[in-house]
Amino acid sequence: MTPASSAKSALFLQLPFWCALAALLYGLLRPQSPPDLFYQSDKWLHLLAFAALAVCARVAFHFFSTGMLWGTLLLTAPGLELLQHLLQPHRTFSLYDALANLTGVILGAAMCWVFQRGYASRARVLRW
Repeated sequence: MTPASSAKSALFLQLPFWCALAALLYGLLRPQSPPDLFYQSDKWLHLLAFAALAVCARVAFHFFSTGMLWGTLLLTAPGLELLQHLLQPHRTFSLYDALANLTGVILGAAMCWVFQRGYASRARVLRW
């Protein structure tokens, strides 16, 4: 693989992560809260957004050690909830939102683990 094709491949794998991160930051840091679609819908949005971010991060940064990647995500999940309150003072820190963020990261890790055990270990496509 040439250096140019390697760089394109890395960008291709990282693009979903950067898109997911941009969407997540927009949702967390915008001035107003998202509309309630149903009771506690914001918790589900937190969970799904962080699960998607975690899966995209694992694919994009597969060369990072497992502990470093998941440790960073587990620290970032509640940290972004706190940052939201610090940057947008009229939005409050919610422990339940922070827990939904953490649960999303754990769900994303579980999905990566299932994929690794079920598919990649037989096909030898990815080395995680």
